[in-house]
Amino acid sequence: TMDDGRPGNTQSTLGHGMETSCIQAQVITNDASLTQNGPSSIVHRPSSRIPVCGLAKRFEHLFVPGEPDPVILPRTSQALYLVQRIRDEAHRFANAYRVTLQAKKQTASALDLIPGIGPTRRKALIKHFGSIDKVRSASLEELASAPKMNRRTADEVHAYFNAAT
Repeated sequence: TMDDGRPGNTQSTLGHGMETSCIQAQVITNDASLTQNGPSSIVHRPSSRIPVCGLAKRFEHLFVPGEPDPVILPRTSQALYLVQRIRDEAHRFANAYRVTLQAKKQTASALDLIPGIGPTRRKALIKHFGSIDKVRSASLEELASAPKMNRRTADEVHAYFNAAT
């Protein structure tokens, strides 16, 4: 998004289809009430419209809601260069967030499915054995002697991995 300095005016660097979706699902948050009242304070106020525009990637046309034709900025325009940089930064930010989410998904492991294994024990097992594969191949005695583990939980882990193979 891009702020033009006027309160409530933000421009989006979304394509035409995404822009339409954003306009339809426009949700405004009041930051003060969000921190005081929690996420339930997010409200929909159709009268509080935030102007948006979409930048089509292929031809770099600027689409404005309610306008049938795109705004075509000259290729050498500093305004086009600025909007492209904003779009590229928004994409970089979104991609970095996606990578973060993927990394979190990959750190979710088979251990999360075992009763009695929470974040503390999962981290302790991974730290002690080095990998899920080594936890999987560990004997019952090795599991029971690992930090933060007890015999009953070691039985659960051992039974889980032996039933899965």
